[in-house]
Amino acid sequence: MPRIKIIVAYVGTRYHGWQIQTNGSSIQEELEKRIARIAGTHIRVHGSGRTDSGVHAMAQTAHFDVPDTKTDIPWTRALNSMLPADIRVLHHRMVDDEFHARFSATGKRYSYTLWTDSRFVLPQRAPFVWAVRSPDLTAMDNAAALLIGTHDFASFQNAGTPRCARYEAFPAPADCIPAK
Repeated sequence: MPRIKIIVAYVGTRYHGWQIQTNGSSIQEELEKRIARIAGTHIRVHGSGRTDSGVHAMAQTAHFDVPDTKTDIPWTRALNSMLPADIRVLHHRMVDDEFHARFSATGKRYSYTLWTDSRFVLPQRAPFVWAVRSPDLTAMDNAAALLIGTHDFASFQNAGTPRCARYEAFPAPADCIPAK
């Protein structure tokens, strides 16, 4: 089946993260419900990664496979006409079968905004910032300098998680080393 890549933005306040959950609504679930309505069958959406409950995204990559008869649909417009206002598809395009949102990812960027105004946080910004009163900016700069460069964050992964994920249709890189 043809594969479609989408770029999704969302305000995650009302959601229990990216991945489908039994305890509440998720971004993946919301997308799959609308895609199923358009395609006439359930279609799994694969994201580039999972997010925690309440996390927002400005450009998360995902993909899904559609029947041949559904490739000419203007997916961006069709999905946005049905999705809640806090989820938007920014772009879609056809990609090769080898593309996988998670395994083809070459990087991820996380952004955290500190609000340092000691008087108040603007209501429009409150859901998206962390109010910090009088931060030690020198200490923060010194700590941030330690993160620059290439690092091995394997110690932060779940126990038993392989260092390189395996996927049947997407061969692992030659340097993939399973976790011990």
